[in-house]
Amino acid sequence: MTQNPKSKMLEFKNIEKKFSDGSTALSGIDLSISEGEFVVLLGPSGSGKTTFIRTINGIIKPDRGTISIIDEEKFLTDGESLRKQMGVVFQDFNLVENLSCINNVLSGLLFSSNRLLSSLYFFSKKQKLQALECLEQVGILDKAYARVSTLSGGQKQRVGIARAIVKKPKLLLADEPVASLDPVIAHDIMFLLRDLSKKFGITVVCSLHQVDLAFEFADRIVGLSEGKIMINAPTADIRIDEIQTMYKGQIKGLSFGIEQKIEK
Repeated sequence: MTQNPKSKMLEFKNIEKKFSDGSTALSGIDLSISEGEFVVLLGPSGSGKTTFIRTINGIIKPDRGTISIIDEEKFLTDGESLRKQMGVVFQDFNLVENLSCINNVLSGLLFSSNRLLSSLYFFSKKQKLQALECLEQVGILDKAYARVSTLSGGQKQRVGIARAIVKKPKLLLADEPVASLDPVIAHDIMFLLRDLSKKFGITVVCSLHQVDLAFEFADRIVGLSEGKIMINAPTADIRIDEIQTMYKGQIKGLSFGIEQKIEK
């Protein structure tokens, strides 16, 4: 897949969202993301990261503003059109434990195939080969017919990533995809996401709480605090004091040597 990484792919205009208690979740979010860009959302708990991700995939509807995916120079804004263009990786994997890995991956095609047949797991040979190819791409082909319940956490997340990419999305959303994994496995999963993004030109929007992983893998970091964008810059241009301000001084001890990694 050949794409121009400088072409705008995803655009947010004046996104606002309030919770039912009247508190602000997102306030005046204006943001453009380019094709093939790997963007990480950072911010303290309650900053709006998860709400932001959920407004993109349609779980939450913003009170104001628009979200657009630019496809062949057309702005797609309705929820169904957006969902057709994206895959989602979940923090808790969101897999069916008693099904095989390949069937979990095939479930990523449920809404792009015959709904009746696919709901009964009747998929074509071509689709099954496609699912196997995705499992190979995430390094877990040998587990294709194993039940998900027999896998480790890292292996389950690889299945989740294979399911997300099986329909060849333009956009991949990952909401805290390594939060439940140990540091070594978390690093491996982030490396995989980054590799898939660059190999296939997939735009990635990933929320994290591990600041060190954000600085290692992100092309750009968008920092949120109290529902507002505080940082929006290429990773190499961000200073440690900006991170400390956003986290209100909580950055110390938060991750592995992050101050040494990004200190100018």
